[in-house]
Amino acid sequence: MGTSNRRSNESKYGPYHIRVVLIIFSLSAMAFGLGVSITAPEQLPNSLVFTAFHFCVAFGAYSYNKMLLGISQKVCGLAVILLILSLLGYPLIKSCYKASGLYGMAVKRTGKMNETKAFEYDLNYFMNVPTKYKNEAGIKEAVHNFNFGLLDGFLLEFLILSYTAGTYVYYVMIKRLREQVCRMQMTVISPRMAKPNPTIHLNEPHLGCIPIRPTLITLSILGILGAVISCYNPLYNQFILTIIIFATHCLMLFGAVNYNEFALKLSQHIFLLILVTGIVVTCVLPVTLSCYIASGLGDTHDIMSYTYTAEEFAGGTKDVKIRFKNALIAGLATEFFLICGSALNFIQFVMIRRLKEYVITKNQNKDDSPLVF
Repeated sequence: MGTSNRRSNESKYGPYHIRVVLIIFSLSAMAFGLGVSITAPEQLPNSLVFTAFHFCVAFGAYSYNKMLLGISQKVCGLAVILLILSLLGYPLIKSCYKASGLYGMAVKRTGKMNETKAFEYDLNYFMNVPTKYKNEAGIKEAVHNFNFGLLDGFLLEFLILSYTAGTYVYYVMIKRLREQVCRMQMTVISPRMAKPNPTIHLNEPHLGCIPIRPTLITLSILGILGAVISCYNPLYNQFILTIIIFATHCLMLFGAVNYNEFALKLSQHIFLLILVTGIVVTCVLPVTLSCYIASGLGDTHDIMSYTYTAEEFAGGTKDVKIRFKNALIAGLATEFFLICGSALNFIQFVMIRRLKEYVITKNQNKDDSPLVF
């Protein structure tokens, strides 16, 4: 009877039981790690660490071991953080390296031209080059390097992002199973839980030590003032963006001042859309800008004025290295500002969500039920 209740109360992630999915996936990963250690002995340390981690997950899920699940959760969370850091740095560096021409020069020195030739024909379809520049070796070489670096950067971002998403799902499943194990142990130890104290009052939500409602009101006023100041910009696209920012912050201000559930819910959805858009832009814009600078396409006044050969356009190893450094600095700076903007939007999204939950609970519980944030 106890076993059936134990299994029926297991948390789920989608249509499948978390415990079963974790055990199957961990056993498969262990088999893969052992296979790698046999076929590639030079990867033995990495494969042993990989196998040991998935053994902890499998044994913890099978035996409902809270300690092993907790260790696995922390290791998986650390892996997600490292993957996010590599997503921000590695594709950008490698795309700059290839777009600047340093990779092509290294290939020529080693005499291995197969990889470059394999991409040469396909990459011409990724960017439309004007016909009058088709015969100019300089612009053609620059476009080739730009496409080569851009495609490689996007491919790396896709692979790392997919692996990061899979690792995060794995982390969430471990976390939910561990929480379920903790709840089951608490139920066994203390079957009669203390009743909530009706005299505890519902307090205003905080984000750490920051009060959420005054902070949202302040950010809304600053956003409205910034949108009004930006209206002096004559650009049409900038004006449309300003109107959207102005309306969003007015809606957030109205919801925070009046405890309006509908306005807060709508603001939450808008900021979620802005946050997703910001993440997509962070993945695309820095790599594109870096490849554009590293390839030399940014120097249009030089490229359009003369007809270069590929060697003359490269300008020697020194100019190529300078373009690589400038592109890398520009890409990292762009990533930094985009990440700061996305972090601010994420904080506002979390604050709006918590204030909305506070308003919903306050409206549903007339007797001031406690709410933990």
